[in-house]
Amino acid sequence: MKFSFAFLALQSLLLVHGSLGEDTVLNPNPPVSNTYSCAEQEKTCGTETDRYYELIAGYYKYWIPGFPSVEAIENHEYENRDGAYWRLRTIIGGEGFTEENNNADTPLGPTLVVKPGETIAILMRNEVPADTPPIENQLESTELDLEAWLPELNASNPNARNYGIQSGGFTFQGPTPTSVDQVSIPNPENIPHKYNHLNLHLHGLVVQPHLFFPQGTMEADADWISAGPGECYCYQFYIPREHPTGTYWYHTHRHGSSAMWTWASTAGLIDVQGTFGEEVKQQGVTRELPFVVIDQYNAPSEDENNTYVVQPFLYAQTDNHIAEGLQYMVNGMPQPTFEMRPGETVWLKYLSGAVNIVNSFHILREDGTPFPVYDAASDGINYASPVLKKAFINGGGMRQDIMLQFPEAGLYHVWTKDLVGVQFFGLGPADMRMATFNVTGDPVESPVDVANMKFSLPKTHTKDIDASEVTLSRVVTFDITGDTTIFPFPQFKINGEAFELDRIMYDLTLDGHAEEWILISTTNVIHPFHLHVLPFQVVSVFSGYNGTQNTDSIKIMEEIGPYPQWRDTVVVPPYGMVRIRIRFDGAPLVDLNGKSVFHCHMLAHEDTGMITAIRFADTEGGFGDGESESGGESGSENDGESGGESDGESDDDSSGRSAHEKALQLAIVTVGTLCLSFLG
Repeated sequence: MKFSFAFLALQSLLLVHGSLGEDTVLNPNPPVSNTYSCAEQEKTCGTETDRYYELIAGYYKYWIPGFPSVEAIENHEYENRDGAYWRLRTIIGGEGFTEENNNADTPLGPTLVVKPGETIAILMRNEVPADTPPIENQLESTELDLEAWLPELNASNPNARNYGIQSGGFTFQGPTPTSVDQVSIPNPENIPHKYNHLNLHLHGLVVQPHLFFPQGTMEADADWISAGPGECYCYQFYIPREHPTGTYWYHTHRHGSSAMWTWASTAGLIDVQGTFGEEVKQQGVTRELPFVVIDQYNAPSEDENNTYVVQPFLYAQTDNHIAEGLQYMVNGMPQPTFEMRPGETVWLKYLSGAVNIVNSFHILREDGTPFPVYDAASDGINYASPVLKKAFINGGGMRQDIMLQFPEAGLYHVWTKDLVGVQFFGLGPADMRMATFNVTGDPVESPVDVANMKFSLPKTHTKDIDASEVTLSRVVTFDITGDTTIFPFPQFKINGEAFELDRIMYDLTLDGHAEEWILISTTNVIHPFHLHVLPFQVVSVFSGYNGTQNTDSIKIMEEIGPYPQWRDTVVVPPYGMVRIRIRFDGAPLVDLNGKSVFHCHMLAHEDTGMITAIRFADTEGGFGDGESESGGESGSENDGESGGESDGESDDDSSGRSAHEKALQLAIVTVGTLCLSFLG
């Protein structure tokens, strides 16, 4: 506490006397941890920060009312909702929380609260028993059983989990292996592993990079922060004083097991309190309601009666043996009902925490007609006034702050729907009612005029990035291949490469320059793109999808605006292209130097290779001895294939086209070629 107040006082004094410019970047982060020793970190974690939270990971058991029993599922009696137990690796709140808000009675983690200008410490304590089985009675145990997976690599096997997606454009490439010596594993890091290890990611917050050990490291070969059973890790951050205020979230992000943990609801909201929330309340909205959507992949436990455990990871990539129509949970519960009064306004903090599928958000009246809602913020960055939206299609990590008001009594149902045919090689989750709002009682006498609410824009990450500012363009492709001689299968890649721990794709200098990235899905698959610790501005979204099912959902993806829109996560549609612009200036008085990542936020894709490391540094010389594939900001030569980049200041061709115009043309040609290939 003393450290924070002293630092802020010194900071204010220097700014007043002009010794520091407004754009000066200091390093106010509290000391980073270099150990996993719980005893050592208990002595120091949080002693110099404004807030301290303890998150305790364990192998917990929960009663889930309203969920089908194991017997009901086995008998295909999906409407029999007598309840069941879930046995999950997840977290509860320890010190820093009360019994009322530690979320010990629900799989979903507790909410963290912080304000701009504060320092925060989070002690992640892993109390999962060391002998907890990674997987119960499936194709994965302590070690991968390749022999058991051989039938999955046969394109003619109708029982193979990827057999059906061949009709949506997926192809098995290469010979069908008949023995394990015909299959290679180029990078074991992309095989799901370390199920009992975890770390923490503060999704969307503009804070020091924190996935690699130790927090903030610049070393190219730095390993993941990975706290095993009986270990702890202390994260300490400074929240920039001009940080946008709104809805953020946290989840585990240990490569190889992030999907398994998040499927178990090892996640929670982060409430960055400040101007936006204060203005919401000043205009009459005093009730807040979380609406956290997480998909679930569970299988019956062999050891405990009427109990589910998280399904094995690779097994669950394309298959779910739980009932159709039960893909999602809201706030850790199946199809909950929320009570409201007519005319009451609720600040609905909607998060899609889906791991392996996207979800849509439609509110329907009892007669099935749509009920539009007012959206006030995207990914924690608010608008000047609410925008009326008919629906959302959100991938994992995307948030909306909704000002929800029902003028009349009745039942209003929240559905995810119209996604069959548009997600994973023509598949997609079935329609499902996720929750219900029961609007009853006396109407509110003076309802809030939601349409005319006004909000102050955040001081950072609201100024549009004009095309004239762009000095560098990059093309980033999300690729899926079906090489039957390589495991994992399929292969998930970025720019044609699966993840390698010591490969840095881009070194990015935080000197205020702007870049335009063209994000492309080269297959008939949706990929939510997420960049760590810096938001970006979405300029346009396009899809070359030519299917006949649910084309309205494609339009919703393409029209996520108003454009340009600030986000930290965005859905790249099937055969799609998204143009984003990024201003690499960090935020005033925060240190963003370090090794970081961007990735597909289908965490099942990320865990099997669709992630890449990057580094941020204040100066070009700040990256140390290691060098990225692109050699820094100047980039690699653009050979006309995916992943190319060019320098907008020096690479104009004879026609006067700038680099970002050429990159855009390359992206358009790439998508056009993909679409023609799909049509043909």
